[in-house]
Amino acid sequence: HGEGVLIRGPTYLEDNEKVPPMPSAFTAHGTQFLRSCQPIFHVAHRVPSLRDFLQTHHAHNFFIYVRNLPWTGGTVINFITLHVRTLPRGEDPVFDTVYGNFVEGGSDYRNSRFKYLCFMRDCPMMVKGMTKALGGQRPVVIGKGYVDQCHFSGPNYVEVDVDVTSSRVARMTVSRMMGYSTSATIDEFTVIEGQTSHELPERLLTSMRMVAIDIPAACLDVDDSMLNPLEVTL
Repeated sequence: HGEGVLIRGPTYLEDNEKVPPMPSAFTAHGTQFLRSCQPIFHVAHRVPSLRDFLQTHHAHNFFIYVRNLPWTGGTVINFITLHVRTLPRGEDPVFDTVYGNFVEGGSDYRNSRFKYLCFMRDCPMMVKGMTKALGGQRPVVIGKGYVDQCHFSGPNYVEVDVDVTSSRVARMTVSRMMGYSTSATIDEFTVIEGQTSHELPERLLTSMRMVAIDIPAACLDVDDSMLNPLEVTL
């Protein structure tokens, strides 16, 4: 679903040339919408079904992308997407290096590299107007002061949680846009930004298309009693 998408090519640092992307390294495996009173962080640990799945499929590598989205009545919808690595190791040595650095890097490193792209393929004019007000459909490194991000890792997964509720502007805009979800087709992509010649060309980390999602109907209401307890760091 990468029509119209351009990412940094091998000579980007010399000529600013962007190129159509190669297939993403990770493929979407499943999604889940959990509605709660507060954002849920580290879903790989806290959501029992997901934790069990990751432990059962320990031979695979996963990328978990969570968007904590504002919803009515002060509640939060935790939009979870699980992606499995389908790019064989060794097929793209540049990506192997870039992703390895991302896995080993701390929160500051990941915040400076994790890039998000969103394309509105089919949506009401109201949504297009709100998207334009936020800067349009250009790539954005979310962790550079836009909204808060949390990062977690396990033996076979990396998790990035984007807390949309942490920004007043993002909270107001996204809550309005979500009301049009049943009449929108949206393509989402993530990339680890290549900032040196050894990290180019970029490759899509994940890609996913969402078509006319009825968010309230897809939601499962959860509370702390249904989740694994928070981890305690001593």
